[in-house]
Amino acid sequence: MVRCKSTLFALTLCAALVPGIALAQNAANGGPQGGMRDDMDAAGPALNTNEGHFLCTAAITAAGGVFSGQYVNANLTGKTVGGLDGSGLPRGAYQVAFLPPCGNVQIANGWFRICQIDTLTTGTVNGYCTVADRFNVPSAVWVETFNAAGVPTDLPFTLSVSR
Repeated sequence: MVRCKSTLFALTLCAALVPGIALAQNAANGGPQGGMRDDMDAAGPALNTNEGHFLCTAAITAAGGVFSGQYVNANLTGKTVGGLDGSGLPRGAYQVAFLPPCGNVQIANGWFRICQIDTLTTGTVNGYCTVADRFNVPSAVWVETFNAAGVPTDLPFTLSVSR
């Protein structure tokens, strides 16, 4: 039985190492090293690499206030102006801005942004959110929140950006 466990361990270790070895050989032969080669399509993937480290985070209330976070620019964060809900603000539309080191969180610069509906306390809430670059504000992310039926709705959420 000991020999079987050793063989299984060796096979698992080999399966884990082979992709890394292949990438190292690709890089040694002039292939991509986590970024783009000059002959790759610049209109496709981002020009800068993303190492997957969350640098800046925000927890935003349904009203657009900053509940918590790291490097959140509270002065530029909130509900967006010009909408339909009686207050002049569109339902479920937010701008979340960051300070350095997240001064330019646009997707083309290699940033990954992810949002998630969150009660910010206990309990549950059903819905989803989307993210996009914020036009003319490179330090900000445009977030829209929707209820489970897909209707724009003011919901609390968390936002994380990684690089």
